[in-house]
Amino acid sequence: MTFNYLQDPEDLAEMLNGVKKARELISQRAFDEFRGQELMPGQEVQSDADIVQFIREAAETDYHPSCSCAMGNGEMAVVDEQMKVRGVENLRVVDASVMPQIISGNLNAPTQMIAARAADMILGREQLSPIKAPFAFDANEELLGLNARHLFVVRHIIHADIVTQLIFLRYRVVGHSNHRAD
Repeated sequence: MTFNYLQDPEDLAEMLNGVKKARELISQRAFDEFRGQELMPGQEVQSDADIVQFIREAAETDYHPSCSCAMGNGEMAVVDEQMKVRGVENLRVVDASVMPQIISGNLNAPTQMIAARAADMILGREQLSPIKAPFAFDANEELLGLNARHLFVVRHIIHADIVTQLIFLRYRVVGHSNHRAD
């Protein structure tokens, strides 16, 4: 499978802008006491051409392939609603490749659900009735005395913390000289 990473000029432009935005964010005064030496791409990499070269040499993905055998009814759909490959007898595809569109989260749980549903189809079992699974904040809302506004703020704090961690992945924090940024 050839992924063609960075083949579209728009992809490369977005990565270039991402490096510039990360540098802009980390250079804000709020980070002064935490900011260490930039590890990657490094202070010597400043021009667009140098940043693009760094991106081409260092960029990689942790994502898993998906959507290459999309399920659906259109002409691009490889499998039907039973995950059977169109035009081939006794063959099903049961993995993340049947997703018709790339999802924004990790593929693990949705792929497990695809597999569980396919197992039911293969065994001729009816689909289970939906349930409302409790969310961690829902379960603790009364206990913590949180209202909807508090939950909104807590969720955004968690999101901001994740973004901050992503920014710091490429920087060494002052005072943590043995911290690795890889």
